[in-house]
Amino acid sequence: MDITSRNNQIVITSDKKEIIFEGPTSIVLDGLIIDFFGEYEKSGFLATFHEVEGKNLFTLRVEGKNIAFVPTDTLEITENVVNFLGNIDILILPGDKNATKIFENIEARMVIPYGEETPLFLSSLGQNIEMVDKYKTKESDFEGEATVFVRLGN
Repeated sequence: MDITSRNNQIVITSDKKEIIFEGPTSIVLDGLIIDFFGEYEKSGFLATFHEVEGKNLFTLRVEGKNIAFVPTDTLEITENVVNFLGNIDILILPGDKNATKIFENIEARMVIPYGEETPLFLSSLGQNIEMVDKYKTKESDFEGEATVFVRLGN
Protein backbone atom coordinates (compact mmCIF):
# COMPACT_ATOMS: atom_id res chain seq x y z
CA MET A 1 0.00 0.00 0.00
CA ASP A 2 1.13 3.56 -0.70
CA ILE A 3 0.77 6.34 1.86
CA THR A 4 0.92 9.97 0.76
CA SER A 5 -0.09 13.44 1.90
CA ARG A 6 -2.36 15.46 -0.36
CA ASN A 7 -3.93 18.81 0.56
CA ASN A 8 -2.84 18.27 4.18
CA GLN A 9 -4.68 14.95 4.32
CA ILE A 10 -3.26 11.45 4.66
CA VAL A 11 -4.15 9.26 1.67
CA ILE A 12 -3.70 5.48 1.56
CA THR A 13 -3.85 3.85 -1.86
CA SER A 14 -4.28 0.14 -2.37
CA ASP A 15 -4.91 -1.46 -5.77
CA LYS A 16 -5.78 1.98 -7.26
CA LYS A 17 -8.43 2.60 -4.59
CA GLU A 18 -8.07 5.40 -2.04
CA ILE A 19 -8.83 6.07 1.58
CA ILE A 20 -8.66 9.77 2.45
CA PHE A 21 -8.43 10.75 6.12
CA GLU A 22 -10.31 14.05 5.96
CA GLY A 23 -10.63 15.13 9.55
CA PRO A 24 -11.94 14.30 12.98
CA THR A 25 -15.42 13.32 11.79
CA SER A 26 -15.00 11.70 8.39
CA ILE A 27 -12.97 9.60 6.00
CA VAL A 28 -13.55 8.85 2.32
CA LEU A 29 -13.47 5.13 1.54
CA ASP A 30 -12.99 4.78 -2.24
CA GLY A 31 -15.48 7.59 -2.90
CA LEU A 32 -17.85 6.72 -0.01
CA ILE A 33 -17.93 9.47 2.63
CA ILE A 34 -18.07 7.95 6.09
CA ASP A 35 -19.32 10.55 8.53
CA PHE A 36 -21.81 8.56 10.59
CA PHE A 37 -21.05 5.90 13.18
CA GLY A 38 -21.18 2.30 11.97
CA GLU A 39 -19.43 -0.42 10.01
CA TYR A 40 -18.80 -0.03 6.29
CA GLU A 41 -17.40 -2.15 3.51
CA LYS A 42 -16.45 -0.79 0.10
CA SER A 43 -14.10 -2.06 -2.60
CA GLY A 44 -12.62 -4.68 -0.30
CA PHE A 45 -11.97 -2.19 2.51
CA LEU A 46 -13.61 -2.68 5.89
CA ALA A 47 -14.03 0.42 8.08
CA THR A 48 -15.59 1.08 11.46
CA PHE A 49 -16.41 4.58 12.75
CA HIS A 50 -17.20 4.59 16.44
CA GLU A 51 -17.40 6.92 19.40
CA VAL A 52 -15.40 5.63 22.35
CA GLU A 53 -15.04 7.57 25.59
CA GLY A 54 -16.61 10.58 23.83
CA LYS A 55 -14.01 10.63 21.02
CA ASN A 56 -14.33 9.66 17.35
CA LEU A 57 -12.18 6.68 16.32
CA PHE A 58 -11.81 4.86 13.01
CA THR A 59 -10.44 1.39 12.34
CA LEU A 60 -9.82 -0.04 8.89
CA ARG A 61 -8.61 -3.28 7.40
CA VAL A 62 -6.47 -2.85 4.27
CA GLU A 63 -4.27 -5.53 2.68
CA GLY A 64 -4.50 -7.59 5.84
CA LYS A 65 -3.29 -4.70 8.01
CA ASN A 66 -5.21 -3.06 10.86
CA ILE A 67 -5.19 0.73 10.65
CA ALA A 68 -6.35 3.03 13.43
CA PHE A 69 -7.15 6.69 12.79
CA VAL A 70 -7.23 8.62 16.06
CA PRO A 71 -8.15 12.21 15.08
CA THR A 72 -7.71 13.66 18.57
CA ASP A 73 -4.80 14.28 20.90
CA THR A 74 -6.92 14.10 24.07
CA LEU A 75 -7.88 10.43 23.97
CA GLU A 76 -7.56 8.68 27.30
CA ILE A 77 -6.45 5.11 26.74
CA THR A 78 -8.97 2.98 28.63
CA GLU A 79 -9.93 -0.67 28.36
CA ASN A 80 -12.81 0.34 26.01
CA VAL A 81 -10.39 2.14 23.70
CA VAL A 82 -7.92 -0.76 23.64
CA ASN A 83 -10.75 -3.23 22.97
CA PHE A 84 -12.06 -1.12 20.09
CA LEU A 85 -8.68 -0.49 18.47
CA GLY A 86 -7.38 -4.01 18.89
CA ASN A 87 -4.03 -5.04 17.41
CA ILE A 88 -2.79 -2.02 15.42
CA ASP A 89 -0.38 -2.24 12.50
CA ILE A 90 -0.62 1.43 11.40
CA LEU A 91 -1.55 4.29 13.74
CA ILE A 92 -2.49 7.67 12.24
CA LEU A 93 -2.74 10.46 14.81
CA PRO A 94 -2.17 14.19 15.28
CA GLY A 95 1.52 14.95 15.45
CA ASP A 96 1.61 17.07 18.57
CA LYS A 97 3.08 16.76 22.03
CA ASN A 98 -0.22 15.66 23.64
CA ALA A 99 -0.49 12.75 21.19
CA THR A 100 2.75 11.21 22.46
CA LYS A 101 0.75 9.81 25.40
CA ILE A 102 -1.59 8.06 22.96
CA PHE A 103 1.33 6.58 21.01
CA GLU A 104 3.06 5.41 24.17
CA ASN A 105 -0.05 3.53 25.30
CA ILE A 106 -0.93 1.90 21.97
CA GLU A 107 1.53 -0.56 20.55
CA ALA A 108 1.60 0.11 16.81
CA ARG A 109 4.08 -1.21 14.29
CA MET A 110 3.96 1.96 12.19
CA VAL A 111 3.05 5.52 13.23
CA ILE A 112 2.04 8.29 10.84
CA PRO A 113 1.69 11.64 12.60
CA TYR A 114 0.11 14.58 10.78
CA GLY A 115 -0.21 18.33 11.30
CA GLU A 116 2.03 21.32 11.81
CA GLU A 117 3.52 20.08 15.09
CA THR A 118 4.73 16.76 13.65
CA PRO A 119 8.45 17.69 14.03
CA LEU A 120 7.85 18.35 17.77
CA PHE A 121 6.00 15.04 18.15
CA LEU A 122 8.79 13.10 16.46
CA SER A 123 11.62 14.86 18.30
CA SER A 124 9.92 14.28 21.68
CA LEU A 125 10.06 10.56 20.84
CA GLY A 126 13.71 10.76 19.78
CA GLN A 127 12.89 10.39 16.08
CA ASN A 128 14.79 12.47 13.54
CA ILE A 129 13.47 11.30 10.18
CA GLU A 130 13.28 12.95 6.80
CA MET A 131 10.00 14.02 5.26
CA VAL A 132 8.89 11.98 2.25
CA ASP A 133 6.20 12.65 -0.36
CA LYS A 134 5.19 9.00 -0.58
CA TYR A 135 5.83 5.88 1.45
CA LYS A 136 5.31 2.34 0.16
CA THR A 137 4.84 -0.15 2.97
CA LYS A 138 6.89 -3.33 3.05
CA GLU A 139 6.30 -6.52 5.04
CA SER A 140 9.51 -5.82 6.96
CA ASP A 141 7.84 -2.65 8.36
CA PHE A 142 5.56 -4.89 10.40
CA GLU A 143 8.09 -7.43 11.62
CA GLY A 144 10.18 -7.13 14.75
CA GLU A 145 9.82 -4.93 17.79
CA ALA A 146 10.82 -1.52 16.43
CA THR A 147 8.13 0.99 15.47
CA VAL A 148 8.47 2.54 12.01
CA PHE A 149 7.75 6.28 11.87
CA VAL A 150 6.65 7.91 8.61
CA ARG A 151 6.78 11.69 8.16
CA LEU A 152 4.76 12.79 5.15
CA GLY A 153 4.77 16.15 3.44
CA ASN A 154 4.34 17.74 0.06
